[in-house]
Amino acid sequence: RFDLPLAVAILAGTGTVPLESVAGVVWIAELGLDGRLRPVVGVLPAALAARRAGVARVVVSGANAAEAALVSELDVRYADTLSQVVTALRGEGEPLPMAAKAAAATSTAAPTTKAGFLHPFSRAATPASARLRERAKTARIRRSPRA
Repeated sequence: RFDLPLAVAILAGTGTVPLESVAGVVWIAELGLDGRLRPVVGVLPAALAARRAGVARVVVSGANAAEAALVSELDVRYADTLSQVVTALRGEGEPLPMAAKAAAATSTAAPTTKAGFLHPFSRAATPASARLRERAKTARIRRSPRA
C-alpha cells in the first residue's frame, strides 16, 4: 500500500510534478509494473486515520474509492493509473474524480431473519461483509470431515 506514495514522492522530488500539488494528501494504492493502481486492504482504517490526523484529501485506486468514501468530512479522489495522477498533478488534464459517497455506492437495506433480526450471514454490500463471507467459506473448506 506504499507503492503509490513512494512513486509520488519521487516524482515530486525530481520536479516531475509540483511539490505543492502533493503536499497534504494521503496516497493509498499499490502500483503495478504496468502503471495501474491496484486496490489495497485496509483503506477504510487508513482513511479514518488520515481524517483524524487533519488531512483533507485522500487519493486511492478506483477499486477502493467506494470504501474510502464511507469516511465523512474527507475529500476522496481516485485514479486508475499513475499517468492519470501525473497529468492531474501537473494541471494538464482533468482533476482526479471524486469518489461517490456511501449512500449512492452501497445498499443500506441488509437482509433480516423472519423475526426481524439482522441475518448473521447477510449479503449486505460492504467490503467487510464480503471479507467475512470469504473467511467463512475458507474455514468450511479447511475443516476436515469427522469420522
